[in-house]
Amino acid sequence: MGKVLILGNGFDLDLGFKTKYKDFLESKYFPSSEDSIHGGLIEHIRQASQIKQWFDLENEIKNYAMNNQGKDSSTLKEEFNCLSQKLNEYLKSLPYNTYEASSCACKLLKVLIESQSLEIFNFNYTPFKDIFSDVIKPNISIKHVHGTINDDNIIIGIEDEVEIPEAFCFLLKSHNKHYRSVNLGESLFKNDDVIFFGHSLGLTDYYYFSNFFLTQSGNIRSENIVKKKITIVTYNYESAENILLQLRKMNNKSTLRLFENNDLRIYCTKEKDSVTQFNSYLGELRDDIKKENLELAKMKKKSGIRYR
Repeated sequence: MGKVLILGNGFDLDLGFKTKYKDFLESKYFPSSEDSIHGGLIEHIRQASQIKQWFDLENEIKNYAMNNQGKDSSTLKEEFNCLSQKLNEYLKSLPYNTYEASSCACKLLKVLIESQSLEIFNFNYTPFKDIFSDVIKPNISIKHVHGTINDDNIIIGIEDEVEIPEAFCFLLKSHNKHYRSVNLGESLFKNDDVIFFGHSLGLTDYYYFSNFFLTQSGNIRSENIVKKKITIVTYNYESAENILLQLRKMNNKSTLRLFENNDLRIYCTKEKDSVTQFNSYLGELRDDIKKENLELAKMKKKSGIRYR
C-alpha cells in the first residue's frame, strides 16, 4: 500500500500561478543586457526564447554548455548564478495567497490528503506548505526535490550524463551546494500508487525515473514485476503525446509493455472528455483511500500501534 505524488510545474500552472519560464523571461526580473556577457548564456537564452514556441530554460543551459565548451568558465558561472538569483526573485514576487480551487490540481490534492500513507515529491520552487496551509496535514511527508524560494536554495541546472568540461561542472544539479538526496527512486518502488501531476518527465530529470520505468516495463530483470497504478496528469493531448515519447525513450521503446504490466492512465486537464474521466478517477481514488486507511488501521491495531 501507499501513494506517492510527484509534482511538476504543470501543477502550479493549473492552480493559476505564472510560473512558466516564459513568464520569467518576459518579466522585469530576467537579467538585463548589462548582466549579459556578449554572446554569453543570458543572450543565448533570450534569443532561444524568441524563436521557440515551447521553451525550457534548463535545456537551453545544456545546449549552450555543449556548444560553447571553449568559453571561459568564470564568465559562464557568473551569468549562471545571476540567472538562478533572478529566477528566485521573480518567483518570490508572485502572489500565492489565492489559487484556483476548482482546478484539477486542487481537487486531486484534497482527495489525496485523506490518505494515511501519502508522500509528496515537489519539483517546484513555490512555497507549497504556505499555499496549502489550511489543507496539508502534519503527517504528510513533503520533499522539495530542487529546493524552495522560502529557503533561497532553488536548484537549476543540467543532468549528470551531459558531456561537458570539468570546469563547467557547476552547471550540474548534483554539484549544487544545496542538493540533497530525497530517495525518490526508493519511494517509487515502495508505493503501489504513483501519481504524476504536471511533470513533463523531461531529459533533465530522467535519472529520477528511468530505473522505475525500465523495471515496470520489464527491461530490468526482476523475479516478479509488482503491478503499479501509474497515473499521469498533464495539460492536453499534445503534452500527453510528448510524455509518451519520453516514456518510449526511458523504457527502451517498451511503452506497450509498460501499459500491460501496470494500470497506466493519462489524463489531460484541458480536454473536456479527459476531465470527465479524471473526475471519475477521483471517485475511484477516494474509495481506494477509504479502504486503504481501514486496512492500515487494522494493521496498526494488530501490531499494537495507536491509530489516529
